[in-house]
Amino acid sequence: MNEKAYTYLKYAYEDKKNERDTAEEHYCELLNKKYKLEQKPIVAKYLNLLEEIEKYDDNFAKNDEILDQAFKFIQNSGYFIDTNEIYFYYGSFMNEDGNVIQVPRNSSSGEYDLYKDVESCKYIKNPISQREEFEANHKVIVFYKPYPSNRDFTSVHRDFLYTALDEGQEVACNKVLSRKY
Repeated sequence: MNEKAYTYLKYAYEDKKNERDTAEEHYCELLNKKYKLEQKPIVAKYLNLLEEIEKYDDNFAKNDEILDQAFKFIQNSGYFIDTNEIYFYYGSFMNEDGNVIQVPRNSSSGEYDLYKDVESCKYIKNPISQREEFEANHKVIVFYKPYPSNRDFTSVHRDFLYTALDEGQEVACNKVLSRKY
């Protein structure tokens, strides 16, 4: 190492070490002040209050979480005996070499369509050859994009449930069936 590099290294090291030592001293002073303040009853009471508030900070469930829990309960309890039979077109699929592959709705290689009940979330597997008949006899929501996703379904499902809770099932049915996709 040449003299210039050595001098710079030594200077930088000493400078950073001094900064650290100063910060450490200041930190120790702050801890001592904190300790002294914590010994005062009013401050201890305040800190306990902050601690208690912090316990509640993240413990409030969001509306979607509450709805999901309530829905899972009724779903697992077997309460879905009948529904309004509104189905979400979930996509067209084919089997190839033991793998299930999603294909566009108008694909000639598709073998079956999946529909998901907007209320119960139960799937119906229907051969593509019977699509027209199925869709003529049921209320079906079709997203006009090649691959509808679970996010699309969840949006419709939650919209239905929230509307049903707030305004009734009839309004919820009309609302999800009249959505523009």
